[in-house]
Amino acid sequence: MENKRNSKALFDTDLATLPILIANWVDDPKNAIIIYQNEVLSKEIGSWQGVSMIDFLDKLSDNNGNGLLDELIANKVLSFPSVLNKVEIKFHSRLAVDHIQITISDNTEMNRIRDINNRSRLINTFINIGSHELKTPLNGILGLSSILLEDEVDADKKELLSFIMNSAISLDNVVLKMLKQVYSYEEKELISAVVQLNIGESIKDSINLFENCLTGRDFSSKNITLNDKMDVQLPEGYLNDILMEIAINLRRNTPPGGKVNISTFDKDNEVYLVVENENPGIPKNDLEKVFEPFYRYQNKMNHSSGFEYEQAGAGMGLTILKRNVQAANGRVWFENVPPHKEGKENIVRLTIVLPGSYVNDVD
Repeated sequence: MENKRNSKALFDTDLATLPILIANWVDDPKNAIIIYQNEVLSKEIGSWQGVSMIDFLDKLSDNNGNGLLDELIANKVLSFPSVLNKVEIKFHSRLAVDHIQITISDNTEMNRIRDINNRSRLINTFINIGSHELKTPLNGILGLSSILLEDEVDADKKELLSFIMNSAISLDNVVLKMLKQVYSYEEKELISAVVQLNIGESIKDSINLFENCLTGRDFSSKNITLNDKMDVQLPEGYLNDILMEIAINLRRNTPPGGKVNISTFDKDNEVYLVVENENPGIPKNDLEKVFEPFYRYQNKMNHSSGFEYEQAGAGMGLTILKRNVQAANGRVWFENVPPHKEGKENIVRLTIVLPGSYVNDVD
């Protein structure tokens, strides 16, 4: 039944978007069988080689495979959006004399997944090489700047040296984030110790961090409501990283005068950390994507240590935050607090939930 010709020769360059499938038949197009599937993204869309076209179209259309194949035979082309293995796709097909060529369009969610897969090795290689190569000269700049700053008496020169020092510290923080990404995802970072602590007490200890990052915003200790009683368990240093990323995110996404509220409470043996701030809101399609490595929904990028509004970072901070939360079997998500109005000042809520424990509770 199968046509043994080289199916790669059948490719139409106008439809050469990945992945590509080929179906053919002997007597009737209604009996077409998929005889070739490009391996690219087979993990995402599954394996369809050897499956009939009707069964394939049934899967894409709630069992309307017969009708869609009739449409393809009548019009010679067929395109429609669908969902395959929970991935949004755009199906395209073209009928030839003895075969059907099928493609999954790049202008859908599939393109984003393919890009992430193709870029991941390059990104990790860049991080591994770039971060280590940057750390060596940075250590020299930081060390020498510190020595010169201690000995300098001229006020103007001290100001310039302080600027060099702060800029190097800012860059060093970016490099450290890059290294954390590598160690976390590539080497399955070894956790040296797990500590039990209280989120509310940790926020109290970090009040200066939030006040410094939120200069010019509507924020003070009065905006913090801490009602959590349970402790949480996290790898040592992880909560400090979480609070640091929250503070930086608030700095970049709260306009001057914008209000910020932070609260904690216990519920169903879990500890909730809720952060709300005024800003234009996060586009609906970006609410989940913001946690992906190197994803930035803002158009601007700035690594300055200042307090700029609407200045995106490198796209790693929220990824580290989510990794740290998940390391303790927790959950984290963003949401736009209703009523949400496009182009207006809205309220965005970040919620972090961690398993709690009363083990160290003191009467």
